[in-house]
Amino acid sequence: MELAKELESTAAWRRDVAARYPEDERHIEAANRLDRLAVEVRALENSALATRLLELYESLDAFDGYLLVEAESEYRRQIGFWEFPTNGEEYLKDLIGLQKDLHRDLRRRRREA
Repeated sequence: MELAKELESTAAWRRDVAARYPEDERHIEAANRLDRLAVEVRALENSALATRLLELYESLDAFDGYLLVEAESEYRRQIGFWEFPTNGEEYLKDLIGLQKDLHRDLRRRRREA
């Protein structure tokens, strides 16, 4: 599942940052959390939650998809510092929430334009 790979990639990035800043243990803790989430998200690959998330992805046009990718990337970078999903299911729900927020904000902006 692509979502699990993205979590693993972010965990690897966190470990690189941890090597540069070994005094800040949050980087390693965040990397470990990201790795755990990757395992759990991979196990949820065929769940109703993952299916719902995929349906939401498929409903986006290219621009909205780009905005969502950016929002998800920012969210992943915050895990272990400002965001603390406790398990893979919560992580998927958070991504669905990001999508819903994006849809709502874009609809509002388009109405205002």
